[in-house]
Amino acid sequence: MKIKRLTCFILCLLISSGLQADFEHFDFAEPGTGKKVHNYSVELKFSNQQPRSYRIPQDCQKITNEVKFGSTPPNEAVQKALWLKIINDCRYVTFLHQKEDVNAVRDLVSDYDFYNARLADLPFESRCQEMPKDIETCKSKPASPGKLKLTAFFPFLEIYLHDGKLPVETCRFYNGAFRGELYLTEEGVKCHRNFRGRGLRLLSIDYADLNADGFMDVLLRMIPLGSGVSRMPIYLPLTRLSEEAGFSIPEGISLD
Repeated sequence: MKIKRLTCFILCLLISSGLQADFEHFDFAEPGTGKKVHNYSVELKFSNQQPRSYRIPQDCQKITNEVKFGSTPPNEAVQKALWLKIINDCRYVTFLHQKEDVNAVRDLVSDYDFYNARLADLPFESRCQEMPKDIETCKSKPASPGKLKLTAFFPFLEIYLHDGKLPVETCRFYNGAFRGELYLTEEGVKCHRNFRGRGLRLLSIDYADLNADGFMDVLLRMIPLGSGVSRMPIYLPLTRLSEEAGFSIPEGISLD
């Protein structure tokens, strides 16, 4: 009996250690402190006033099931915001964890400097076929096949028609951050840098074969910056299928 108990204890310890090591590569902002951590714990009170404790990312499957089966979020505003945070953190885990046992055969993404990425290199519609008289005409047009609409993906970033008064340049991240205004020009969307404007910050860059097609993919996790914007992370999965091709959304990956 003692041998069986010892064997069970060692097995459970190995499984626990394996799970812990498996989650070490995830990074999260710790609630309350904002520190970068590999895991965190929270306690929330729901409508029945019964507290529930969660460990992130260890309990992400449990949280996903609760959301899937219609669990009512907490009533209190701060707790509701925290509930949304852990849902988004678990979405990040799911993106990466579901295909971690798949090894990519070709890697055409990890050599790119995403912390200084240019908008033109990403799969966003950055121009209208003809310069419109007003920006709404351009916004109303659907994106080209394989492209994402900037205004739909980043609704907090406004795009204006450029009148030539402000200096504009190629839109890009600088050391993982962009802040400023977007302007539609005859050459496409350009940017005016404004450190007080709205923008984006890259929180993390993770590499994995997200759709098991043999090509390495990358998951960009970004957070909006500026006054009046949601602080919920935005996820952009990308891939490249040849050295000549630009970045695209991996086939079969949902952005919903």
